[in-house]
Amino acid sequence: MICFRSRFGTLMRRHLKLRRALGYLMQKPEYTLRDFDCYLRQTHPQARRITRKIVVGYLETTESLAPKSRHDHLTSLRQFCRFVFLFDQKTYIPEARLLPPGAVQVVPHIYSDQDLAALMREAGRLNARSALLRHTYTTILGLLWVTGLRIGEVTKLNLQDVDMDEGVLTVHQSKFKKSRLVPLHPSTVQVLRGYREQRLRESAETGPAAPFFISLRRRRFTRRTLLGTIQTLAQRASVRTLEGRTPRVHDFRHTFATRTLAALYQSGQDPLVRLPVLATFLGHATIANTQIYLHPSSELLVQAGDRFAAHAGIGRGGRSS
Repeated sequence: MICFRSRFGTLMRRHLKLRRALGYLMQKPEYTLRDFDCYLRQTHPQARRITRKIVVGYLETTESLAPKSRHDHLTSLRQFCRFVFLFDQKTYIPEARLLPPGAVQVVPHIYSDQDLAALMREAGRLNARSALLRHTYTTILGLLWVTGLRIGEVTKLNLQDVDMDEGVLTVHQSKFKKSRLVPLHPSTVQVLRGYREQRLRESAETGPAAPFFISLRRRRFTRRTLLGTIQTLAQRASVRTLEGRTPRVHDFRHTFATRTLAALYQSGQDPLVRLPVLATFLGHATIANTQIYLHPSSELLVQAGDRFAAHAGIGRGGRSS
């Protein structure tokens, strides 16, 4: 397939190279730019500047796609046009609302202690041919709760990635091609050590690169299997969002970030100072990515209110001291 042969092809390659140097995978944006490049060659071969007419015309060719996919294309074009703007300040940068609204953004569910306990109970009741599977799911649920790992990061964990002596997880080449170390509480290390001892007694691969968590077939979990089973556990445990739906497994990351923020308030620390640490812990490229995961839980609002009251010299009765 001939790609990046339009007048803007060189800038497209430079844009992709720069973003990847910053750690972004750029798979979807590259697909969009390849498609946009073909559109330019076919409909505007002599264009020397990206205009609103060109962008709108291209977006019209995506009308058969789902709203989310169309917005992904628009986002990729906005990023590219901002890059081109550095060289030509008359470049049109598409507005974020150039397309009709896509799907309504899902409000993350903040799992409660009771939610976790209910999920653990259901995991302990899994009807499997091996007791290890029940142990596997209770351990994974606990790990999601205390680390906020992505589900894909859990499936990729190898035996060599869990350092029991140092109490550290090594997450390799996750999102944005970033690797990181995740410190563990001693109680978490104890649980993981117990799981590993039972897992090593099974007839499964035990080399350093073997999966830490194994399925009923003694193999590495697929992301789809893990997500599906945990959601089934949530349904059985009657864990529901305020809208009555089954919460996403990814909401454990939102829960971890929000609980961490609440703990910072409770300990009297400045959340803004500690936010870069939380961003590193979660494996985010920027602090802005972490801020998306912070939600005003009732506990957090109470603590924030108490801190403001103390700062303003206002007692619980609402009177200034």
